[in-house]
Amino acid sequence: MPGLENFFKTDSPVFILFLVSLCRTYRKKMISILIPTCNYPCRKLVDSLLQQCERLRASVPAFAYEILVADDASTLPEVLRENETIGLLDCCRYLPLTENIGRARIRNYLADQSRYEALLFLDSDAEVADDHFLEKYLDAWHTTGAEVICGGVANIPALNDPACSLRYYYEESVGKRRLAAERMKHPCARFSTFNFLILRTLFLSIRFNENCVHYGYEDVFFGMEIERCGAHILHIDNALIHAGVERNEVFLAKTETALRTLHYMGPDLQAYVTVSRTAMRLKRLHLLFLFALLHRLFAPFIRHNLMGKSPSIFLFNVYKLGYYATLESSR
Repeated sequence: MPGLENFFKTDSPVFILFLVSLCRTYRKKMISILIPTCNYPCRKLVDSLLQQCERLRASVPAFAYEILVADDASTLPEVLRENETIGLLDCCRYLPLTENIGRARIRNYLADQSRYEALLFLDSDAEVADDHFLEKYLDAWHTTGAEVICGGVANIPALNDPACSLRYYYEESVGKRRLAAERMKHPCARFSTFNFLILRTLFLSIRFNENCVHYGYEDVFFGMEIERCGAHILHIDNALIHAGVERNEVFLAKTETALRTLHYMGPDLQAYVTVSRTAMRLKRLHLLFLFALLHRLFAPFIRHNLMGKSPSIFLFNVYKLGYYATLESSR
């Protein structure tokens, strides 16, 4: 048939378009799962992901995957022993680092080591809650063509250790804001690095800001960069459980570190974050110094509540604003 002969000519525009379409379809079945870790065992997470990957590979012949775990110079021997076994698994690579390079650089390093079109970044203290977790990501990627998809975070089902009550009750208080419909109202400000998929080409054009050495707000900063380059973030309900709930004193210390990071990073980032926007309003009303003074007076009493079994999330938010106010008033 003359039509078919023309179609199969290698220089035929129709044939070329067919090949391009075929390649795009094939690439949409190839995924690199990237997990940075430091002093946290993630073999259980990897095993859960492997089961889903193998099921997909059995049902979708073109599906290909790799799981990369980069260890940011862990020091706990029992964690190292467990995580080293990941390198023995099919389609998995364990990448130990000899020095700690920080949250931003290790994610950039993982992307550089990856091979496939889609990068799925997951924190190591995540726990898979849905047997169709990967399928949901692939379906959203195929059907919407989104360049960035954010799956979300879920709280642990129950508080098992009262010493971890602050993080638990905080996560409970923001539960409704974690739904995709709510996150889509402010897609960049609600972006989270805990569990997201991004096209490799887009990621490599942005990368994480390696000036963000310390903990805090790298999520929002990366969301800002996505917005600046004209890409859009799609939020879906495909949460992972945040299993690594810290003790109260650790969570409060991390919160203070994050607020110092926010203060250091400047006005572009501060415009996206509620606590810094509120502090700026207080400053315009000439009330910031007073709020900082009150924080210095009452912080010990608030901390006592926050370290207890039933911490007040209202007081936690007051503490964050007061702490940030002291940073601003000391300029």
